[in-house]
Amino acid sequence: MVSVLTLRPIQPDDLPFVCQVYASTRQEELAGVDWPDDQKAAFLEMQFRAQHQYYQAHYPGATFDLILQDERHIGRLYVARWQDEIRIMDDQLSRLRVVDLCRTTRS
Repeated sequence: MVSVLTLRPIQPDDLPFVCQVYASTRQEELAGVDWPDDQKAAFLEMQFRAQHQYYQAHYPGATFDLILQDERHIGRLYVARWQDEIRIMDDQLSRLRVVDLCRTTRS
């Protein structure tokens, strides 16, 4: 079975998922921090919102897309395009979904 990867613009109701993707990539980094889980979650949400707002404010015209595998959300891709440059500002796959993607591609 062939898996189909597509992109679509992030919508406001996608932000909780995109925040989860961001948080899933920072788990290792926060493992040694002696904070309760709810404090870590609040910190990660604050960091995600700050990063997302920064990119939107400083890269007008950039694309902010969800990465979908067979219509299922698996990550995000932020790309800025200029006349002489294409810059991938950020790309993240949910650690929870990467395992599924790897299994699908091996089948």
